[in-house]
Amino acid sequence: IDVGHGNFELQVYVSREVTIRGSGIDSTFINCYGNTSNYAFTTNTNNVVLSDFTINDVTNCRSFYVQNGAQDVEIKNIKMHNVYSETIYLESGTKTTLKNSIIGVQGASISSNGLYIGGSENIIDNNVFYGNSIVIYGSNNQIKNNEISHTSDWSIYLSGSNNLLSGNTVSDSPENKDDEGG
Repeated sequence: IDVGHGNFELQVYVSREVTIRGSGIDSTFINCYGNTSNYAFTTNTNNVVLSDFTINDVTNCRSFYVQNGAQDVEIKNIKMHNVYSETIYLESGTKTTLKNSIIGVQGASISSNGLYIGGSENIIDNNVFYGNSIVIYGSNNQIKNNEISHTSDWSIYLSGSNNLLSGNTVSDSPENKDDEGG
């Protein structure tokens, strides 16, 4: 499904294999129906690709929820303005790739974690996290080549096992101290 230029208000439950592609982060803007704790996109289906748009530049809702063991979900080339309470949530048993995206924009509303990973074998590669953090409880995930800045607490919180952290850069965030954030 190709989404053209413009502003769109929606909340989508993706229940089949599909690619939803915008016209680019500077031309396709997707927002929820108002401020809500729901997600703009929820999927429980394998082989879903979401790419090339800006999300939540007006509203303050969550962005992506991958659930019920969905495999091979790809979120790429997305710009998320407002980051609200685990704006990307990868549930246990899911396998998702998040790459080349911006999570949090200076001047936007940012609270809580930008990314929560409960699943295993996820790939988080070449993203920019501004003012929010990554929380990992799953195992065998790859968190690589990301820029994380302006956090108020932990930049990356890691509780799972056999996760690969490589090439990530943290700046303008609290110093890493045991049990005190960083």
